[in-house]
Amino acid sequence: MDPDIAELAASTGSRIFRTAYRKWLESNEGTDLTTVTESVMSQQSGPRAAPSASFGPHEM
Repeated sequence: MDPDIAELAASTGSRIFRTAYRKWLESNEGTDLTTVTESVMSQQSGPRAAPSASFGPHEM
């Protein structure tokens, strides 16, 4: 695996877990950590803003 992709995946996973864990600790609803984590992950895979411009390989 490309080291940059691996670093991005690890960073994203860590942020998702930290956010889910914080929400789980703050929750008074008795929701389990797995459910909260899945909720946070689904928010991360929601709609994305379209890029404002398309760059070719030499235009950045």
